[in-house]
Amino acid sequence: MTELDALVALVVGGGRSVGAGDGLAFDAAVDQLVIHADRSGRRAVGAAVAKVFATVIAAMWEGGWQPGETARAVRRELSTRHGELIATAIAAEPAAARTAEAPGLWVAQLDELDAHRWWGDDVDWLGPWSARLGVEWIAGLQVAIEALGVLLRLPAMEQLLPPPSAWGKAAWLPASDAGHDDPVLAKVRALLAKAESTSFEAEAEALTAKAQELMSRHSIDDLLARERPGGRRDRPGARRIPVDDPYADAKSTLLSTVASANGVRCVWHPDLALMTVVGFDADLDGIDALFTSLLVQATRRMVAERPEPDRWGRSQTRSFRQSFLLSFAARIGERLAEAADYSRQAAEAELSVSLLPALARRQDEVDEAVSDMFPRLKRHRSRSATNREGWAAGRQAADTAHLDGGRAHLERASGA
Repeated sequence: MTELDALVALVVGGGRSVGAGDGLAFDAAVDQLVIHADRSGRRAVGAAVAKVFATVIAAMWEGGWQPGETARAVRRELSTRHGELIATAIAAEPAAARTAEAPGLWVAQLDELDAHRWWGDDVDWLGPWSARLGVEWIAGLQVAIEALGVLLRLPAMEQLLPPPSAWGKAAWLPASDAGHDDPVLAKVRALLAKAESTSFEAEAEALTAKAQELMSRHSIDDLLARERPGGRRDRPGARRIPVDDPYADAKSTLLSTVASANGVRCVWHPDLALMTVVGFDADLDGIDALFTSLLVQATRRMVAERPEPDRWGRSQTRSFRQSFLLSFAARIGERLAEAADYSRQAAEAELSVSLLPALARRQDEVDEAVSDMFPRLKRHRSRSATNREGWAAGRQAADTAHLDGGRAHLERASGA
């Protein structure tokens, strides 16, 4: 066994000890690596760390993980510093240099992580990373092994983007990689950004309603284009959207509600706080933006409320906010469904044709894609509301965010 092989075994053993919760084995692995560093130099240990991370990260790409969600998983379980280390490890992995072949969504995640080889061509990135953050080398080594422990126990995920091994071949690029620069989506995002920034509730309501109106009509236009003779026959695609604590379950209900109103199916991964959304580009592109905006608006209203203590003087903040978000999601779902229905009726009045058969076919394709992607899918029972005051406040907040922009389409089409 070469010295590099021995060092690699120590690094892997340290990572596995983290997953097993064995603090003594972790300390022993770090101590042995420090001894080797004192004898052979820190770069030798750094090269072993780099080799292990390159192998593990490449395996994660083949197992369905993507750069952004990989760094997030480590950051969520440990700390921001651990997430920054993972971004550096991702930048060192050979696939990071192949951006010309990579899907656009993959490259966008690398850019968001700022995952580039800022330390140059040296194989050892651990030493430069520790110096850059101003931490002792040994502390940097501990961070690396702790982060490795998280990576080693992450489960395989569904393959939503082609992994690096498929780049440059007669590749499948999922439909969901094509529409992220859509000009309609840019308008939706601009409207939602204004809705989030304004201090006037009525203005926020009107801007959000207009955003949903644009999304609904864009989806219908896309449907009509696909239905024409010779129209494109793209398949449903999928993306994973992070849903962060606190109240991740309630927030996932809001995301599921927004998705359902726009013809998209959702699968919730509670242990990872990720939601897979499955649908067509024209529907997927706006889901994340609308969900994020509604969450910002709901949170702003929620934190402004001050729930009374219960009769024993105990705080009801958590149950209030959980119930608020669940109620907000339920009412928003009703309003979004109304807006989508109005947009459909407007288009039907304009075109003198029923869209229901085409919409049903479209939904069947989405359902089939979900069945193919998740053959062992189980129903998830969402958390229930327990605070009556929070439920009432959430419903009132959703009512004031009346998303009835679709009605304007119907009235214009009917000459009202």
